[in-house]
Amino acid sequence: MKKYLNQSIFLLFVVFIILISCSPQSKESYIEEYQKFILNVRNDCGNYSEEDWLKTNKKFIKFSEDWYENFENEFIWSEILILSKYEVEYNLLKFKNEFSAITEIFKKENFKNLKEQIKYYSENNMGEDIEFLKKQADSIGESAVKMLDDILSKKEKAD
Repeated sequence: MKKYLNQSIFLLFVVFIILISCSPQSKESYIEEYQKFILNVRNDCGNYSEEDWLKTNKKFIKFSEDWYENFENEFIWSEILILSKYEVEYNLLKFKNEFSAITEIFKKENFKNLKEQIKYYSENNMGEDIEFLKKQADSIGESAVKMLDDILSKKEKAD
């Protein structure tokens, strides 16, 4: 029994050490590891699969939220700017990848069919939608004018 207890304690200790070693231990190591992460994403994102992006997103959340909170009160303004730059760059790289995937889908789709649907809509339904939008805009405009008249008349009475 004592042997199993010792093994369990040792196993918990090893797991604890592994968990600690995965996260940055200082503000400086956090910034350095975050920079390496962003450089890796920048260099390799063109080859990422959907699964790679899922793993990368999880790690990004650790950097931008979980680990950030550990050192949040230690950052000076220039470090905050650098970290903000990393976050923006990551999101731009991610957006670029998603946009590329969308354009690939459009390239594969039948554009002739899409063109026909747009033509049909513009010839048949678009006029009705435009008229509806005009009526809504007129109604909003009339309400705004009435509201302004009410405000001005109340102001004149108050003066």
